[in-house]
Amino acid sequence: MNNAVLETYAEFFPILEQFCTRGICFWMCDTEKFVCKVQGVDSPGDSFEIGDPILSGGSARKAINEKKAVFVELPKEVYGYEANVIAVPLLNNDDEVVGVIGMSRSRAVQHEVNKSAQDLNLFIENLAQASEDVAAGAEEILLHSRKNLDMNNQIQTINVHIEKLLQDIRDISQTIKLLGINITIEAAHAGENGRGFQVIAKEIGNLSNNAANISVDIGKTLETIKWAVQEMTVSNHKAIEATEREAAASQELSASTREVSLISRQLLEIAKEL
Repeated sequence: MNNAVLETYAEFFPILEQFCTRGICFWMCDTEKFVCKVQGVDSPGDSFEIGDPILSGGSARKAINEKKAVFVELPKEVYGYEANVIAVPLLNNDDEVVGVIGMSRSRAVQHEVNKSAQDLNLFIENLAQASEDVAAGAEEILLHSRKNLDMNNQIQTINVHIEKLLQDIRDISQTIKLLGINITIEAAHAGENGRGFQVIAKEIGNLSNNAANISVDIGKTLETIKWAVQEMTVSNHKAIEATEREAAASQELSASTREVSLISRQLLEIAKEL
């Protein structure tokens, strides 16, 4: 390299290596061949070596001939993948082109990023839809839970009426019992003529006992119903609280997912422009 301009730029190439991420290659040539090169992995730099001649129809030759910077999009046939090349002519003090410095970038990485962005966008959209479905399901469960709670309240109201009726049965049973006792007393006063009343008094007493036994059974059944309803009410309250938390979390997840979906679509647009 017997050119002061090229030697000056060559000193900066170790620094340029820090910018060579995947698919990136910086290179420099004189008017005939490549003289410097730094590159990242999977870059167009894999296709040539220092000392190789520049192509007659390549970007470097075009920059030399036109004496200006050129931007070229290379088809897949050149490197095996699509690539972008920027070539800038280097001039000496006499305004003569003494070489070219350029950057070649593989678009294979761009396609991978674009594909990943598309896959991410699709995944996020599906997740957003699933989140919305979960939120809708949680709302429906919450609605049914509240309906069940309303039914429990109605059952409790019915239980109050049943307790009232049960008390009425107890009162009637007590009245019948007193009536039987009075008839028995009057029958005893009537002597032989009150035998028929004694039979009636006995049956009334039996009726009173049966009514009392039924009242006890109804009371036990009612207590069981009340206990079950109380347990169901507590369970429904807990279910409603849990479902409300789930619905709120699902709605928050759905909102966050929609926001991520928007960001994903923006990333997809950025990936297309890389």
